[in-house]
Amino acid sequence: MNIGLEELSEKYYKLRHLVRYQTSPRIHDETVLEHQAVTAAIVTKLRDDYEFDELKAVKLALFHDYAESETSDIPHPIKKKLPPDIQERLEEIEVEIIERDLGHELAVLLRDFNQFDLAGRSPEGKVVALADSYSVLLYAKSESMLGNKEWYEGYVIPYTMRRIGDLERLLEPFRIRASLPTQGRL
Repeated sequence: MNIGLEELSEKYYKLRHLVRYQTSPRIHDETVLEHQAVTAAIVTKLRDDYEFDELKAVKLALFHDYAESETSDIPHPIKKKLPPDIQERLEEIEVEIIERDLGHELAVLLRDFNQFDLAGRSPEGKVVALADSYSVLLYAKSESMLGNKEWYEGYVIPYTMRRIGDLERLLEPFRIRASLPTQGRL
């Protein structure tokens, strides 16, 4: 790592103040730090189902949104509306922040994870994307159970379930054959 423990801790801890889903109706807020922790926990569970480098994937999960300590969280619906060149530049900025602060190894993992082409990602990038999607699904189901049904059941949950299905199909070559299908376990 290129920065010291104190600076790393300060920047990482900022993520606990960044609220996700800022443009969506929310009953309960989720922070970027909570999201990263849940994503990393799910990655460790996905190791039961898929073959991948668990340490690399956990590192990526724990730091995939680290750059938001400087850029803030830009909600997914807004990112999707940006022109492709702006989207790509945002991803480059995130990688530059990671490279500067955390070093080349994590920057390479993040660059792979940020590829718009899911099929071109490494197994670790695909697994973290799957874990990230499961994290979104958990949050959306929680919001729905709290009574915030229209947005989450009408849009977020169906969209996320399609993404999970796409990622599981892409991860099929890495499936540990003795494991059961993961679709719908959450």
